[in-house]
Amino acid sequence: MLKPVMLRTCLLISFLFTFVVGYALDPLYAAYTAAGARNAAQQIAKSKNNTKKVNLLINLGYYHLSKPGEYKSDLDSAEKMFSQALLLSKRLNYKAGAVNSKIHMGILAYERSRKEEATAILVKTAAESKKAGLLELEGRSWFQLALMYEGARRLAYMTRAVVYYTAAKSTDKLYTLELHLQAAKKHGEYRFLTYFPGNFYLNLTEIATIRKTLRTLKPDVTKLDLMLRLSAIYVYRPGEEKIHLDSANYYASEAKVLAEQIRNKTGREEALLMFSAISLERKQVKPAIQILKELNNANKYRLEDFLSRWYYNEGNFGMVESRRSYLDSMKYHGERALHMARLLKDKDAVFKAMNVLLGHADLYSRTYITENPEKNYLYILKQTIPGEFPSKEYMYILLCELFLNKGDFYNALSYAQLAEKAIGKNTTSRDISIINGHLSDIYDQIGNTSKSVYYWSKMIREPKKYASDIYIYSIIFSYANYLRKTIGAQKTLAYITQKNIDSPPANNYDRGWYHLILADCYKDLNQFERSETNYLEAIKLRELIQKDPFTYYYNLADLYIKYHKYDQAASALNVAKKTSTDMGATYLASFYAMQSKIDSASGNIGLAYGSLQKSKKWSDSIYNVSKERHTQELEFQYETQKKEATLKLREENIRYLNQGAELLRNNVRIQHSKLNEAMLLAQNKAVDLILKEKDISLLNQNAKIQGIKLQQAEQGKKVTIAFIVLMGIIIILLYRQYWFKQRSSKVILQKNDQLQQLLADKSWLLKEMHHRVKNNLQTVMSLLESQSAYLEDDALSAIKNGQNRIFAMSLIHQRLYQSDEVKTINMNLYIHDLVSYLRESFNLNNIIQIKIEVEPIEFEVAEAVPLGLIINEVITNSLKYAFGPNEKGVISITLNHLPEHEYQLIMKDNGKGLPRHFDLETVATLGLKLIKGLAIQIDATLQIESDHGTKITVSSNNWKNQETPNAMTLAHTG
Repeated sequence: MLKPVMLRTCLLISFLFTFVVGYALDPLYAAYTAAGARNAAQQIAKSKNNTKKVNLLINLGYYHLSKPGEYKSDLDSAEKMFSQALLLSKRLNYKAGAVNSKIHMGILAYERSRKEEATAILVKTAAESKKAGLLELEGRSWFQLALMYEGARRLAYMTRAVVYYTAAKSTDKLYTLELHLQAAKKHGEYRFLTYFPGNFYLNLTEIATIRKTLRTLKPDVTKLDLMLRLSAIYVYRPGEEKIHLDSANYYASEAKVLAEQIRNKTGREEALLMFSAISLERKQVKPAIQILKELNNANKYRLEDFLSRWYYNEGNFGMVESRRSYLDSMKYHGERALHMARLLKDKDAVFKAMNVLLGHADLYSRTYITENPEKNYLYILKQTIPGEFPSKEYMYILLCELFLNKGDFYNALSYAQLAEKAIGKNTTSRDISIINGHLSDIYDQIGNTSKSVYYWSKMIREPKKYASDIYIYSIIFSYANYLRKTIGAQKTLAYITQKNIDSPPANNYDRGWYHLILADCYKDLNQFERSETNYLEAIKLRELIQKDPFTYYYNLADLYIKYHKYDQAASALNVAKKTSTDMGATYLASFYAMQSKIDSASGNIGLAYGSLQKSKKWSDSIYNVSKERHTQELEFQYETQKKEATLKLREENIRYLNQGAELLRNNVRIQHSKLNEAMLLAQNKAVDLILKEKDISLLNQNAKIQGIKLQQAEQGKKVTIAFIVLMGIIIILLYRQYWFKQRSSKVILQKNDQLQQLLADKSWLLKEMHHRVKNNLQTVMSLLESQSAYLEDDALSAIKNGQNRIFAMSLIHQRLYQSDEVKTINMNLYIHDLVSYLRESFNLNNIIQIKIEVEPIEFEVAEAVPLGLIINEVITNSLKYAFGPNEKGVISITLNHLPEHEYQLIMKDNGKGLPRHFDLETVATLGLKLIKGLAIQIDATLQIESDHGTKITVSSNNWKNQETPNAMTLAHTG
């Protein structure tokens, strides 16, 4: 017995292993290897119809479902296995098997990106499991649902799964699930600081809660996370309303500012990514692309990947005329994403980037089929790495299928052969099956029967080996067509009957092909009723599995034409046309030929002629492809023969040259003999002459050698002198340049020091001036304060008003000498300070509320002083005259920056308002005269309204200001 600690340790290791290999999240099903899958397929073939066979079918289906790459054929194989398991479970009344099959169908739907369908299936299986008392399967249903969602929804589903696994006493699964639950709570289902590109659980009810919480938080990483989450909710909520995107932009801006304030790089880059998402929602691509420059490599990959997918969606569903540029942009960003993924050494990211490029290649080939569509597949082929997706053989298969669809059998064959050569120990049985199938089909199309028979026989001899990857009777169908042409329909019928006994069809797919073979044989044997019956049975089986029955209806139409049943033939041909998703050139040629016969029999000569023309067009296209291939073969043969003829000619020339050389050698021998005789006769006389000539020759050679050495020495000397002189000049010039640079640097440094000192002195003088002005104004205020002790009523009120005006001016000078900026005043801070002074001066005790809504604008002193005096006068008048004793009221101050450089100051109250016959032009009070005069001084427009209170508006587009990039500051003073 294992101790509890050891048991939990083993379970943890098991969980980590399954997590690392990326397979299932529940240890209920073992991950087969390819050999294990073949073994399971053999057991299924041998097993009787029982519960064991159901579990084997589900396990084998799960093997296909969990294979890397998301191949369509793998998903089709998984669907086939789960369907068979479900049918067999219902026949055996095996409830656990039926529910289990449906759970896996839900997982399959999710793998095919049908999330809503998957959710509906799994919710239904959870209910069925509960009704049947299958607690463990109910837990699995909720667990699979949890894996499909993020956020609170995932946590809720996981919690339910824990409850049912606990009730089922499934300790191993429960422990694994609890680990997932802890990881979800700790890491991620709030997706801390990571919300781009929106793959999280979206809950619109969070908006109010988050906004309320933000008001209470200090500026830290928690507040940053909530700002990013709120921005993401506004971006990814349904619809693309401007107000939502503006809100998203506002919170992203706030998050960026906060991230920079607390120096959080992750949060800052996430905010930048949110800006890019907002731009793309607004169909503005350039701002999103510019953001790439500010991101690290990991986030560059995220944005490049998102851009490529965005362009894919726009190019797939957008206007045709703009689709080309979108596809080109998708490819560019897809390639950039792949490059970044390779730099990051992230295999998952590489896998995703490759899938995006494959999607682009597929869409491009379907949209621009005549414009060299294979170039995109060839680019991906160059990027493949052994052991990673996609493999070389898989890419060759895609290229082969591309040319097959175009009817270009020559290029299709070359890529199929390359795929066959690329087969290695890691090649899947599925890929091997597809390669053999394509080779057999291509050889059959180009008339190389012996080759096609070789590949057909290769697969038919080992049906169990390929049973989990292909429908073997589709291969037998092609082979049977060959047999009907060679040995006749009767012998073919006997062959297929025996094959049915030895290896009966295992599913509706194969049964459909089986009946199609019988129908074709009976058609050749002129047994109409049997042929029609089998065609209809094949069609019924094909429709039962919801697959394209084009070939079946096509052959049925041919049968009806043979027996002059043209109405039925037309009906069958129309159904064939409607159900076909992709007819190749060969089928199209035959299709229109059949349509021409039907139209001709019906008396529609014009339609018959049109169909015949279409048939001829497609036949010509096939002929042209074949002709091109034949031309290429002839050119190759011609080049080969030409090379052989050239080699033969060269051999002849060599032979003739050898004969000439032999003749020359004979002549040389004869001449040698003659020379020897002459030399013997003149030997004595020639010896002295030869010796003299040798001496002269040696002397001449020595003289030449000495001359050459002298010339070389002279040239070396000149080169050395020239080099020394050149180096001296260069050194002098460099030193001169260095000296000038040093002198210039000293002068510049002196000037810079002087300028810095002047700037510092100027700044100090300005601050000192403002300080002295402020002190002088404070002195005046103190004098007025001391004088007010001896005054009463109107005189005292005038003194108070004067004090307020002087304080408004002194506050500006106080702000200037306390700030580093000595030219401009922050109006937001200034107005808050001024209002605070007035509140204290009038002792309001919260009876009257003053609301301030001021954008962070900075004005120069020339504008700030008059505006401060205006605000002082207006607020003082409102506090004194707008409200009765102990009467509550609200005064608001608003300073906004309007379009076209216009600024507007609005001050209003909800008090008594102005007298009925009030006229600004004839007013005699000092305060209003002062307001009017100050408005004229700063070139502003003054407007006074009285409706449920008083509203005074001062606006101008001539004020000089300096705006900060922050958002509006809204403050309430109660």
